[in-house]
This record gives sequence, structure tokens and C-alpha cells, in this order.
Amino acid sequence: MTEVAVASLAMSGASKWLLKLAGDAVRIAAHYVIGHSRAPRIGLTVTVDGASVTVTVSDYSPPAAHGPPAWLPVTTGDALHLDGVRPGVDPLTVNPHADGLQLHRTPDGHIRLGMRAPWEQATLPPQRRDSSLPQPRAATP
Repeated sequence: MTEVAVASLAMSGASKWLLKLAGDAVRIAAHYVIGHSRAPRIGLTVTVDGASVTVTVSDYSPPAAHGPPAWLPVTTGDALHLDGVRPGVDPLTVNPHADGLQLHRTPDGHIRLGMRAPWEQATLPPQRRDSSLPQPRAATP
């Protein structure tokens, strides 16, 4: 799965930093979903648009006639978080500036682990804390 996600993002022009970030996210998410699901298969979704990059791993296999499932955020206590949830809105798209992987579950128990990054931020590595320090000047002759 990791290779598929990295290859598809590389073809879309993602930076090396984003490829590493997405590859790590998919690897971790796949291990989590495999370890916490009884589903016979899991799936990878990679979405790239003009505003963001999204990668998710899930055990959900949609029936042909149904729309997307109701993904709900999961709290650290493994409970569904219902405050502020709006019908038809994917919680992964609500806060595109959230860091790291986000865990979601449907009311009937399917799980999804994914990340979303704004495209303009996703192409640049995070700034180091010491980058604001003045840099030494080159000696002038």
C-alpha cells in the first residue's frame, strides 16, 4: 500500500518530504486497521486536488448503490465523538490543518485512519525551530 500511495503522489508532483510523510502515514494506518479490524480486506484512498492531499486506509467496502459512510471522530477513550458532527460532512475535511493521523469510525464499526494536508503546506518540509536564528555571514574580502 505504501508504494502505491507514494507512486501516485510522486506522479502528482509532491515533494520528497510529502512522499515520506504520506508513506509513513499509510504504513502506520495499514498496520492499525489490520490489527483492529475483522474485515477480509482493507483499502487505500489517495486524493489529490488543487487544495489538499488526503490519504486514508479503511476496512470499509461500500456497496455499489450507497453513498459515503458516516465517518465519526474517535476520542482517546475509544468513544465516538458526536459534538459538532454535521450529517454528510467528512470530519477529515473539516480541519485540514490538523497534524498527523486522524481516526474515524462508522456507527456500525468500520474504521478509517487518514491524514489530510493543504497542498501548499504539504510541498514544504516543516521549519526547524532554530531556523529563525541569524545565520553567520560569509567573510568579505
